[in-house]
Amino acid sequence: MSILDWAFIALLSCAILFFLFSILSLVFAIQMRTKYTTLKTKKIKDKRKRKKLKKVINKTHKAMKKHFRRVILLFLLMLIMAGGAAYSRYYQQTTLENEDANIIVQSYFLIEEVDKQLTSAQEGASAEAIEERIREVSSLLVTYGNNKAFGGLSLDRQKSLNRYYTKIRELGANLSNANREKIATTEYIETYQKTIKQLQTNQKNIFKLFGINESALKQKK
Repeated sequence: MSILDWAFIALLSCAILFFLFSILSLVFAIQMRTKYTTLKTKKIKDKRKRKKLKKVINKTHKAMKKHFRRVILLFLLMLIMAGGAAYSRYYQQTTLENEDANIIVQSYFLIEEVDKQLTSAQEGASAEAIEERIREVSSLLVTYGNNKAFGGLSLDRQKSLNRYYTKIRELGANLSNANREKIATTEYIETYQKTIKQLQTNQKNIFKLFGINESALKQKK
């Protein structure tokens, strides 16, 4: 389990314990209040006994207030812990793990590289050099595309990320068959340029979903 899983379990456990303790303290507080009310209604004529009763009443009143204060404190602690548990779960479900973040970043540069190589082929660059580079990139795309999204993400985010991984794997697998004859063909280049544009659109949706700054990535190029 990840650190966030442990944090969620710990915080939730604390929230449950504080809730139980607050209920227990509330029971004691109600008992003290009942006792206090009962003592307040007593009528004693004997001065000494009345003085003793007054001390008991004061003591009971202080105990009652102490229990009610404890109830409020424990309930507040329960809310804080429950809020922390809810936030840790939300953060885990919406935030990329390092491995997924790395795949998204690396695949971004790889797709840009494929597009660059295809553009170079279109402009008449050496098909042999382009073939070699595309094969290298396609192998990496297949490797990254074989991964699965982190299971702690929300289901919709897992599905979106896994669809993206499938697409980059398919692109890599298809490009692995590239050869200089195909690369020299305009139809071949245009077909994959169209595929890359569609994949880049999907990529932008992933960036938006996880709050990735594409401008910052472009500066790293």
